[in-house]
Amino acid sequence: MDATEQEPRAEGLTEIADWKVKLHFWTRSPEVLWSMAGIILAIGLSLAWFLSLKGVDIQASEPEEAAYAELTSANPNLASIVGHLEQVKNWEIDQDGFEAQVDQSSLDHHGKMVLVAYSRSRGSDYSEPSAELLYYAHYINPFPLANELTADLYRANSEYDKAAPYYQREIQHFGSGSARAKLVEMLLANKDTAAARKLAEDAAFIRALAPRQRISLLAGLHEWRALVQALIGWQKTLLMPIPLTVAIVAGLAWFAIALQAIQPRSLAGFRTVACVLAVFSGIASTLPTLFAVYWQQEMMGLSTSGGLLHYLSYFFLGVGPREELIKLLFFMPFVPFLLPRKQPLEMLLVAGCVGLGFAINENLLYFSQAGPAVAYGRFLTANFFHLSLTALSGLAFCEMCMQPLKKTLPFLGIFAALMLAHGAYDALMPIVIRRFSVSMIIFMLVAVFFFRRLAVLRQGATDTFSMAATLVAGVSILGAVVLVAASMQLGFFIATMSLISSGIGLIMVVLMFYFQLTEGMQGTDDNLYHLYK
Repeated sequence: MDATEQEPRAEGLTEIADWKVKLHFWTRSPEVLWSMAGIILAIGLSLAWFLSLKGVDIQASEPEEAAYAELTSANPNLASIVGHLEQVKNWEIDQDGFEAQVDQSSLDHHGKMVLVAYSRSRGSDYSEPSAELLYYAHYINPFPLANELTADLYRANSEYDKAAPYYQREIQHFGSGSARAKLVEMLLANKDTAAARKLAEDAAFIRALAPRQRISLLAGLHEWRALVQALIGWQKTLLMPIPLTVAIVAGLAWFAIALQAIQPRSLAGFRTVACVLAVFSGIASTLPTLFAVYWQQEMMGLSTSGGLLHYLSYFFLGVGPREELIKLLFFMPFVPFLLPRKQPLEMLLVAGCVGLGFAINENLLYFSQAGPAVAYGRFLTANFFHLSLTALSGLAFCEMCMQPLKKTLPFLGIFAALMLAHGAYDALMPIVIRRFSVSMIIFMLVAVFFFRRLAVLRQGATDTFSMAATLVAGVSILGAVVLVAASMQLGFFIATMSLISSGIGLIMVVLMFYFQLTEGMQGTDDNLYHLYK
């Protein structure tokens, strides 16, 4: 065949190889992907610095230092000062110096008198309410916080019968929310259900409680039906703009990765619809999970307080089993539709989307329970962790349904291992070695097993736009958004420090993706790319 006969074919190849071929190779080039990630994260860092809270870093301080800082401010808040002082465990404050600072402060006269009396009470040998503090508490029109602080001191000495009336006086005169919370907590901890039930009969008292205080009271009284309603109400209060925005971005980032991994044949096809419904099923699963938390606490005594054994029991018998079991239960409605199709890839990723939905809603709960410093770090890791855990257990369950005799024991083993991994991940989270959380080891092991299963099920599959590019872009955008949002609430320094450990774990996920799903790497195909060029 001469050159003139070959030329039209070459032109045709050039037309076909235009943008699709370039996109195919560009999205598989490590240089292109890491450059893209660097640009996105650089933009995020710049915005985080620019939008950082008050334009300055907020440095963490000791309670005593925070109390002095509030006291010497232009408009000191007595409740805030006392809140910091309550956290001081070993009372070694210079009394004369402290009283001099109080006298020079902008507090009102009554506030100064109560604060000095409280300080003297804390500094006494028995940490009991001083005569001055009791005098201020027993005025016909008592000074603000005098009764509550008196109750706090009696409570610290386990004199609960003496503490309760003072909390009630503070509530009666000032409607103190903190006094209500402390009274409810004290009665429930002391198993004084009769007194707690009497409070619950007062509709005005119940309405004045914060959502979590109301939940604690109802759980302590075993009012399970009312508890469900209270939990629903609490979840509605969590939809705050910044956390909700970050939760949506995190959910969309991982959903895009899961959707591409499942290779939908059309936007309205079974795989797309099933994944969307699975996410909403996972979101719904958080309500029974929350109910189970309080039920286990009351009926099984599972809590983190009470020593090492109680702490480990809470995570290994509580957190891991209940969350993995409930997520699996909310995956089961999809099983009758998945089994006849006999597509393990669908089973893996539809189950994973249930875990993703659970993580989206759970992250919002952490804002209320643990605060932004903890919650923002979870946005980087929790979504993928729950996705992986539920994906692996869901696939194992489907395999057991298809081959009961052969796959029942493997399913039980896999499910037990995943529950154990989940419990260990949460239990070991506080342990950090050289700024690297021990939990990250568990996180990475789960990621390896997930990517191995995904790699086998996607073997031979190719995409014009590489999954690697979707992963890197999604993770980078998520990291940038989380950093900006955290800086707006915590300050740039604290936001950066609190995200380092989770960020390292997320980078490891991307690297493990490359090791397991090697289609993301550009290798010998370079020569073919140059031919197309």
